[in-house]
Amino acid sequence: MIVEPTCTSAVVWPVVTGPAKLADVIHRVDLELRQEALRFRLAFTCERCVSFEADEGGCALGYPNSAHAGVNLELVDEVVFCKAFELA
Repeated sequence: MIVEPTCTSAVVWPVVTGPAKLADVIHRVDLELRQEALRFRLAFTCERCVSFEADEGGCALGYPNSAHAGVNLELVDEVVFCKAFELA
């Protein structure tokens, strides 16, 4: 699978080619996910990743991160989880 960045709005969404589709990486945020994220202290945003470069606000691996940075599950209806995320 090859992932290339694309910009369709203020958020940069990855273009996924190969067997996966963009719909496969976007997840609906519902009450259950919000509750479980609080209960299990889910860490998934760029700011919690070892590859996050705080000074530049970007990804050390070069991935576009506007879809992953500063996500508040209480304010969004869908979320994109980064496949390269490693807890810092």
